[in-house]
Amino acid sequence: MIGQDKSHEQPARTAKELWARARPDLDSGRCETWAEYTALSEDERVAYDRMLKRLWDYPSVLRETRRENLEEGEKIGREEGREEERLRIARNMLAKGKSEEEVREMIGLTDEELAEARIKQ
Repeated sequence: MIGQDKSHEQPARTAKELWARARPDLDSGRCETWAEYTALSEDERVAYDRMLKRLWDYPSVLRETRRENLEEGEKIGREEGREEERLRIARNMLAKGKSEEEVREMIGLTDEELAEARIKQ
């Protein structure tokens, strides 16, 4: 359940709501009142607090990962756009009668990239 994308959902506002979303298969194991929480042993409280922290941190981790992936995608898109522009310029130069050697020197294309520009011409 935790691995599913729930970006369309509103963030949970209470520990109970968060627990219900994270583990709908479990009806026990969550503290619904302060009395239940304080009745836990120290080890149980530490484990419970860690579990809640993981659950509360999970949306932040998703947002950060999504942001990093978006930035990486934008970077890749810019690089691909630059490469397409170089090939477009090479095609235009070849169409205007420039030699392959001139195009290769001016734009810095490899033989493979120049062949690709010729194919798309």
